[in-house]
Amino acid sequence: AQPGFLFETMDFLKPLHLAVETSGHVPAEVFREMLGRVDLVMMDVKHADSEVHREYTGVPNGRILANLALLKESGRPFIIRIPVIPQVNDSVENMERTAALLRGAEGLERLELLRYHQTAGAKYELLGKEYPFRYTRETPSLEPFARVFEENGIPVFIP
Repeated sequence: AQPGFLFETMDFLKPLHLAVETSGHVPAEVFREMLGRVDLVMMDVKHADSEVHREYTGVPNGRILANLALLKESGRPFIIRIPVIPQVNDSVENMERTAALLRGAEGLERLELLRYHQTAGAKYELLGKEYPFRYTRETPSLEPFARVFEENGIPVFIP
């Protein structure tokens, strides 16, 4: 949201090891410049389908996937994080499409499958707003999804 501040802070903090956690939804030129300053990138990938992504986040994922391609080409070490959300992205098909996006990425250290939790709901309540994401189904076992990635040569971590 504030790339100028981010870059100035990164420059100030060097030679410390720098890591950035991002959704990847930034202009490509900002993403490229960030890649030139960091040692590690942690990036969320919420859904492989752009329309589903737009439905749940308000934005299509084209910019995010383009930046993911830049990240893969950069050679920078990175970690992909997938929050597994019931009834949204918890399908083997979505995981297979995501694995295809990541296959062969040399800098990919691991993929993290994160269980869905409703802690954000408390923040909405404090703001006097209704939390729109109340899912009735619990997060399924993450093991079948982990197998999809492992079969594609992608190391998986489930915290």
